Amino acid sequence: TGDVCAVIMDDVAGQGYQGENAAQVSMIDEVLQADPLGFAFTEGSDLVAPFNAAIQSMKADGTLAALNAKYFGTAFTITYDDIGDGVYANN
Repeated sequence: TGDVCAVIMDDVAGQGYQGENAAQVSMIDEVLQADPLGFAFTEGSDLVAPFNAAIQSMKADGTLAALNAKYFGTAFTITYDDIGDGVYANN
């Protein structure tokens, strides 16, 4: 309807919104600030290892890419290559 000229939002949320509304919106290429994404667990949590294993499995078998394409569109550019095992992985 022409009511909004610009919005500042998280890259993942922005790409998701753009995927759903590609005919109406576009994203500029300039990143104003970038911060890593993380999930928080209490120190010593039994969930860390299975969570990390699930993420790695989803990356390896293409599930993560398929979900990205389904919900964010084919132009989704976040690769998750920088996802590590986190600070408690070796504890």
